[in-house]
Amino acid sequence: MAKTIKILSYVAAIALGFFAVMFAVENMGKKDVEPLAAEEVFTQPLCSEIIGYNDVIPLKINMENGKISNIEILENRETPKYLKRVTDNGLVEKFYGLTSTEAIEIQVDAVSGATFSSTAIIKSVQTTMKNYDEQHNQSIWGWQLIGVLCSAAVIVVLSTITAKRKV
Repeated sequence: MAKTIKILSYVAAIALGFFAVMFAVENMGKKDVEPLAAEEVFTQPLCSEIIGYNDVIPLKINMENGKISNIEILENRETPKYLKRVTDNGLVEKFYGLTSTEAIEIQVDAVSGATFSSTAIIKSVQTTMKNYDEQHNQSIWGWQLIGVLCSAAVIVVLSTITAKRKV
């Protein structure tokens, strides 16, 4: 009888530990972030190393409810005919409606005849969205990992005490 109770206590402790760890791992790193209704994000000075044909191309990225709603090319020293090719091709519109994560992952081709300018704009948007994503979706791995380790320690201690207890 005592041996059966000891085995059952080990099985219960292992099952409880398994479910606690699975729950924690499934939810680890998740933090619900409510996006602001409207935000303006600027590519400068973050993207000061990303150069177009002549210089940096500063952008203002408007975010609405966590999605890109507009990208405005700000005052710059880029050759106007190259920027016209970029805007006529609809390059910035390809990012509209995307979340920051989607904007980072999307593959956008450079505009032929304006390769330096369009590549700089694509890199600037994606770099800025990566930074935006990191700031707005902060991980909570640390606290959950501590919780998992504490739960595991408690389960081991309780199962050891229960197993050593004589019935």
